[in-house]
Amino acid sequence: MAETDPPEPAPDQPDRPIDDGGDHIPLEPVESSEPTSTAPTKASVSDLDVCPNCTAPMPAADQLVCLRCGFDLKTLSVIDTEKSEELVEAAPAPGSNVLLRKGILEPWLPLGVAAAGFIALLIGILSGWVGLYPDLQFVAAEADRTVIDVPWSDRGVVVLRLLAALAMWWGCAIGALLVTARLVGMVPGDVKTVAFRALACVSAALVVMLFDLHRSIEHLTELVAGAAVYAALSMVFFRLKPRDAATLAGITLSMFMVVYLGARIITWVTV
Repeated sequence: MAETDPPEPAPDQPDRPIDDGGDHIPLEPVESSEPTSTAPTKASVSDLDVCPNCTAPMPAADQLVCLRCGFDLKTLSVIDTEKSEELVEAAPAPGSNVLLRKGILEPWLPLGVAAAGFIALLIGILSGWVGLYPDLQFVAAEADRTVIDVPWSDRGVVVLRLLAALAMWWGCAIGALLVTARLVGMVPGDVKTVAFRALACVSAALVVMLFDLHRSIEHLTELVAGAAVYAALSMVFFRLKPRDAATLAGITLSMFMVVYLGARIITWVTV
C-alpha cells in the first residue's frame, strides 16, 4: 500500500492549542508594576536655570532649592515648606563668599589713597623731614629742628629705598590676602582689583614713617600704628572682620620679615 503524505494545514489557519478537556485561564499581558520615572536626573538639572518641577527661575548657580515649589536639585524631590524655608535662609547669597567689598569706586578710590600716601612720603623725603632720616635724628635733636639739610644724593637714595619697601610690602600684602581668603573660606575675586586695594592699604600704612619720636620707641610705635592703619583699611576695602583683619596684618608682617631677612642674607653672602 502506498504511503501518502499528511495534508498540510492551510496557510491562512493559525495553529490552535490542543484542547485536552481541562480548564484554561486565558493569559493577558502583564503590565509592569514599576512606575515610569519622569523625574529629571542630576545630570539633566545641573545646567538648568529654571526649576524642572515648576519652571520657576533659578538664576543662581549655587541655588539648590526652588523658592516656589521647594524642589531640591540634590535629592530630586519636593521637600516640605518648613525645611525649604530653612535651606533658603541658610543658603549664602550670591557673591557673599567674595573677599572684595562692593560699593568702592574702582579703581579711583584705591589708587587715590595709594597716591596720597606716596606723595606725602615723597614730600617728607625731599623736604628733609627728620622722621624719615633716623640716622640724622641726633643731629636734628641738637639743632632742635624737625627739618634738616640733607644732600640731594641722600634724598635720592631714600626715595629708592621707599620704592623698594613699597614694592616688598605690596607683594606681601597680595600674598597675605590670598592666604587669608583661603583661611576664612572666601575667594579673592578679581586679582587686579585686589592688587589696587592692597596697594592703597600698604601706601597709607607707610605714612606712619613720618612720626618723629625718640629712637627707643619710634620703630615700635610705627610698627603698631602702621599695622592698625593697615588692618582698618583692609576692613574698608575687603569683607574682613576685625579678627580676620588682624590675621591679615600678622601674615603680611611675617611674609615681609621672611623676604627682608632673605634679602639681607643674600646681600651678606654676596658682598
